[in-house]
Amino acid sequence: MPPSPEVDEAWERISDTHAITLTRQEIVSMGRDPAEQWRFPLEYGYGDEAYMGLLDVSHHLHCLNALRQAAYPDYYFNHTGNHMGSKSRSVPGKVHFTRGGHDLHCQYILLQFILCHADVGVITFNKVEGVRGPMADFSIDHKCRDHDSIIQWKLDHQVNVTDEQWALINRVPEGIRELSGEGRSRPFQ
Repeated sequence: MPPSPEVDEAWERISDTHAITLTRQEIVSMGRDPAEQWRFPLEYGYGDEAYMGLLDVSHHLHCLNALRQAAYPDYYFNHTGNHMGSKSRSVPGKVHFTRGGHDLHCQYILLQFILCHADVGVITFNKVEGVRGPMADFSIDHKCRDHDSIIQWKLDHQVNVTDEQWALINRVPEGIRELSGEGRSRPFQ
């Protein structure tokens, strides 16, 4: 589907990457060390043990949307390669990725997801009217999740702060242990 304000709004609805809050207990139950996890600033009003999280599906859809946008560079990017008109609030301070780096990051994340969840459903082939050879039938039965309920849960649990409060996000939480980025956000150089 070619880009349009309506298409962008639909993608924004399903690929929004607003952070969610996690408790210390939730961090521990995920097998993570709280000393290595980013906490939200106290000014956000979530307490001193409110940790930053993001639903994986939101990130996957964000990445798929980024690759979709890359197919229409004249519509989405200016002459310097910077994104034009995103509604999403960017992280203030240091840019984590260049546009090319972000696209590579997204390709890696989606590759990792596909390989880890390798769907072994079988695609069969049919004789389709007007087609000379075999035609793939991609209508495989899948058990799907109710994505609307996932979006609603995320909306109910997302962090809602002012732009002034969001500007505090790069303030390093006291006592946090710094980790190597290799194999995490940036699996490549």
